[in-house]
Amino acid sequence: MPNVLLKIVTGLTLDADYTFWVTGLNPDEGAVSDSLSVRAAGKPTAPGAITEVASTRTGSQIGLTWVAPSATGGSAITAYQLVRVQNNVDDIVKYYGSSTSTTVTGLSAGTEYTFKVVAINLVGEGTYSSEYKFLIVDVPTPPLNLAVSSYTNVQIVLTWEMPLFNGGQAITGFKVYRRALSDSTAEHSLLTTVSASTFTYTDSAVTGGAEYSYYVVAYNTLGGDSEPSTHV
Repeated sequence: MPNVLLKIVTGLTLDADYTFWVTGLNPDEGAVSDSLSVRAAGKPTAPGAITEVASTRTGSQIGLTWVAPSATGGSAITAYQLVRVQNNVDDIVKYYGSSTSTTVTGLSAGTEYTFKVVAINLVGEGTYSSEYKFLIVDVPTPPLNLAVSSYTNVQIVLTWEMPLFNGGQAITGFKVYRRALSDSTAEHSLLTTVSASTFTYTDSAVTGGAEYSYYVVAYNTLGGDSEPSTHV
């Protein structure tokens, strides 16, 4: 069996092409071996920031995108690996592929998740990015028990109760909508917005003898507007 000799060549320039061959000396130089052309390469640097893809966050998923590494290490990126970081247990791989974006599914509203990503080339895995946290939020459920608590010919007083579920984030406020029943083709329009601690509204812009329809929606910052409450 022939002896296998190993030589580590140092002092190369990253991303430069080199050609190598071998000859024997005994004591004269023998025949030249076949040549081998290689490119000096290392592992890629860390990818940049992970951010949310606009309008992709729901109560069970989020679209994420990240910035490609500033340096590939001299070898093209072949894949990215996005992982969900968990405390005291192994990271969970949520994506492996060549794209710089993906949609992560199977999440729970009201839970904050931590992610990081690494680039991979033919040399191997580079350095992981920083960790980024995302709160998964859904729309709230509708406000409960909308009612007309009192009325006169100059005002109508509405009351309602907090939704059963805030969507995983504190309720930001409530929006009150109104439609005059005298116009059968009209849509409900936004009448006012009140704070999350307010559960009543007095509509003083009414006409005696006229009839009106109302509904209320709840909203949070990330999830958006709930479905309408029952109409009164």
